[in-house]
Amino acid sequence: MFKALDPSRFTGWAVWEATGPRSGVFNLNADSEPAIYSRAETLIGDFVQPGDIVGVEAPLLPAGMSIQSRQILLGVRAIIFVTIFKRQARVIEIEPARWRSKILGLTQAPKHIGQGLSKSKKTAVRRAWLKRRAIDEVAARGWGKTTDDQADALCILDYLRMRLDPAYVSSDHKLPGFAA
Repeated sequence: MFKALDPSRFTGWAVWEATGPRSGVFNLNADSEPAIYSRAETLIGDFVQPGDIVGVEAPLLPAGMSIQSRQILLGVRAIIFVTIFKRQARVIEIEPARWRSKILGLTQAPKHIGQGLSKSKKTAVRRAWLKRRAIDEVAARGWGKTTDDQADALCILDYLRMRLDPAYVSSDHKLPGFAA
């Protein structure tokens, strides 16, 4: 089965079932860093089944991100990879620019977005713009109202299926059961 993960403290997940896509969020917040990793291992272990193909978004580590946040993000990524390996599933890491170019038609926000703001505020505004584009794309495909974490996971899932499932008709076209 095709599945996707958008790793963070609120890890977006998506799975393609017979009736279409389903998505949600794993809340990994906990009292300590080891507790976060333990929670991730349990939730991902329950999510992934032997034989699954799981697309995982490659982490972006912006300059303004704290060391602790970087460590947690990379730690969660490592837990995801090890858990998928233990579950005898296949993991494919997908760079954000790859799925965004195919699904959203762009890899970054237009240059005028955030113009005139400080570097950190500009980065946040441009990131939020991209997240909004993913949410809007998911809604346009008839996949329902989602959070930005779910929308990213759904877009990663769609990209994964376009790449690996010869029977799949890209959502750029009409999908069975969904309005185009």
